[in-house]
Amino acid sequence: MSRITAQNRIAGNPSSRTVQRSANEVPPSRPGGPMTGRSAAEGGTTEAGTRKPASPSQLRWGRCSAIECATTERRPVTTAFISPSVAPSGTGCVECLETGGWWLHLRRCAECGHIGCCDNSPSRHASAHAATTKHPIICSFEPGEEWFWDYRSNEFMDGPVLVPPRHHPLDQPVPGPAGNVPAGWQNLIS
Repeated sequence: MSRITAQNRIAGNPSSRTVQRSANEVPPSRPGGPMTGRSAAEGGTTEAGTRKPASPSQLRWGRCSAIECATTERRPVTTAFISPSVAPSGTGCVECLETGGWWLHLRRCAECGHIGCCDNSPSRHASAHAATTKHPIICSFEPGEEWFWDYRSNEFMDGPVLVPPRHHPLDQPVPGPAGNVPAGWQNLIS
């Protein structure tokens, strides 16, 4: 997806989860607004004044605006480590479903289709999967989000259209799965 396409998609889609959060997804307030006072390591600016790409958790938790993140320069599409014809492993985090855990958001391995929980979730299974399997590229498995992330470079990147489904079922709650999310879950995430 090009920068212009991403910008238009986000600006033109008021229901996009990338732009808006539902009431139960509001993070604790952060002083200073998007990108203010952030170091380069936190997705702010480099010493040269150029914008450092924001990570998926920065995008999710308001550490940068949706337009800033969407217009961040992305690497071009790569076919190494991406298998567009591989279906997702299911509709929820494989390990959380096996252990009775819960997740905040879901990520899909672009190589094997493994569905894991995001780095803001208690168990961070998507990152663990990438580290153990050496599958470095993930994409969002959330409705309205169409981004890829490369763990090797810590950068967003463009990617091909993957075989459906491209997100979890719309009736699946966030966080999920239903029945496993503890009261006060907002205090348990990073």
